[in-house]
Amino acid sequence: MRALFLATGFLISTCCLAQKDRKISACIAFNVNATQYDRTISNNATGFGAGLQVYMRTKTWVRPALDLSADVFGGTKLLYLTNDDKPIYAKDAITTLYAGAYFQPSRRFFAVLTGGPSFFNNHAYLGIKPGCGYYLLRSKQLAVKVCFTNVFQRDGISNQSFGYWNFSLAAKLF
Repeated sequence: MRALFLATGFLISTCCLAQKDRKISACIAFNVNATQYDRTISNNATGFGAGLQVYMRTKTWVRPALDLSADVFGGTKLLYLTNDDKPIYAKDAITTLYAGAYFQPSRRFFAVLTGGPSFFNNHAYLGIKPGCGYYLLRSKQLAVKVCFTNVFQRDGISNQSFGYWNFSLAAKLF
């Protein structure tokens, strides 16, 4: 009888402690930005922000990725004018919603290539964001990441793109 209770208890405990693997993994990132090029670079020289990266877990080393971020830029905020006296507005805040692919060729190293809309100054522009990163811990709870965001800013004023480096420290949520 004791063996029956012991076996039943053991079977119940293995069922209770089992977990399903999650289908997605998410990280929250804190960013520091440095503008590489822009038509009003003194107005948008540096910035900071936060982001959320979501990766779908698959058995392959290439996975779907979603990158949501919001960044605030600071600088001199001078008013620039075109030759016909139209204002060129500075970028105070940029919100991005990018989707793409997450590559993990080794246990700790990863690369990300995403693209999608960037929103600033009441307009949406197409942007791309390639990047790479490294997991600091074997448990993948903490990572550093370097990305370069290029926003194709095509409008009536000029066709100059806006590009900035993004340095992130990311912590895994789940």
